[in-house]
Amino acid sequence: MKERFSDKDVPVVASRELNFTKEEESESLVEFAQRIQTISGDGFAHADTTTRNQITTETFLQGCREKMVAHRAMERNP
Repeated sequence: MKERFSDKDVPVVASRELNFTKEEESESLVEFAQRIQTISGDGFAHADTTTRNQITTETFLQGCREKMVAHRAMERNP
């Protein structure tokens, strides 16, 4: 991402990409989480860890195919 966009554009591009990131049918939950962590780590490298974790968690829950699992996770730790 950094090669294609200026530093100030990287978080915007990452945010857009994360908005459309959904778990693939062939993808395990671990693989999906790793993919989101890579995008958020690259896109929000200058953000603090808490902010990156929040972005990653919200994206994971929104993109998870197993909606009951995501719903239970949100209820336990919103």
